Amino acid sequence: MTKNKLKFIGILAILIILGLTGLTLFRFIFAPTLEGIIGDLNLKERSLNIITNKDSQWLKLNENTKLLDSHNIPTTFSNFVKGFPIKIWGKEIENNYQIFKIKILKEPNIIVDEPIKNSNVSQKLVIRGRARVFENVVSLKLLDAKKNVVWQGTTLAQAPDIGLYGEFEKIIDIPSTLSQKLTLEVFQVSAKDGTEIDKVIIPLNCQLLNQSDQSLEIKIFLGNSQLDPEGDCQKVFPLKRKIPYTLEVARKALEELIKGPNEEETKLGYFTSLPTSGKIQIQKLVIKDGIAQVDFSKELEQGIGGSCRVSAIRAQIIKTLEQFPSVKKVIISIDDRTEDILQP
Repeated sequence: MTKNKLKFIGILAILIILGLTGLTLFRFIFAPTLEGIIGDLNLKERSLNIITNKDSQWLKLNENTKLLDSHNIPTTFSNFVKGFPIKIWGKEIENNYQIFKIKILKEPNIIVDEPIKNSNVSQKLVIRGRARVFENVVSLKLLDAKKNVVWQGTTLAQAPDIGLYGEFEKIIDIPSTLSQKLTLEVFQVSAKDGTEIDKVIIPLNCQLLNQSDQSLEIKIFLGNSQLDPEGDCQKVFPLKRKIPYTLEVARKALEELIKGPNEEETKLGYFTSLPTSGKIQIQKLVIKDGIAQVDFSKELEQGIGGSCRVSAIRAQIIKTLEQFPSVKKVIISIDDRTEDILQP
């Protein structure tokens, strides 16, 4: 074999390698991307729930999925944490999203799930989240509208080992003298110089109840044959209900919706399109970043038929949750499924 032939073969091999590399880079650079927050994880099944500005969906990793941390260093799925902002490269193949690569955009040391920004609080403030902090100590501070400290304290993150995230929770009583804007600060104190670092700032609206008023007024949304004789599938009407005071007011509103109208309300034309078996369960309700994710048991879709009734069920649930200022969008699921539910 001549030198020219060997040179030609060598150049051809290099071109092939460059071509394959280029195809891989092209796939990653031009593949459709998703950006959002990790809403939940299933380490056993290697799947995650990503919450974007548009919706929420569960995606499953495959054996070739490339995983990168926030420094572009290869990592493992066990290092992904609920609340991390991520970016996903993938492709839609036969109604399945095939993931090529996932990159953690940021690894905050403190993640606060509850309360959410600008939510209404009264009497008791529930603070929950995850943290990776020095000696597992999470510091908390509550400020009034003038930035005066009205409460401060600490709680512990239940981390299994040093350098790992742990769940934390703290329930505090809000001073009865407050009825204004509040700010919650969650942070850790630097072991180096004592400064407040990794701070998460959450503005809140304080709405204290009078001691003589231990009930709340909420609304459920139902159809009404008298107010809407045309029978518009998506037209629902508010119906006021008074409930005992609770911190889980959105869940309670859904529970009232599931009950449907009482005898007097039925006489006024109110009706529900939800199944009335009494077996529907709210399996999960999470409100974060303006998105309410509610997961129902399978009874929600049993025995229903017709696109009109399906639209009415969705309208009742969505409107009931959107009455709360913290909810801008509602995602409905049944047994963690969102794609094939409530079919006509």
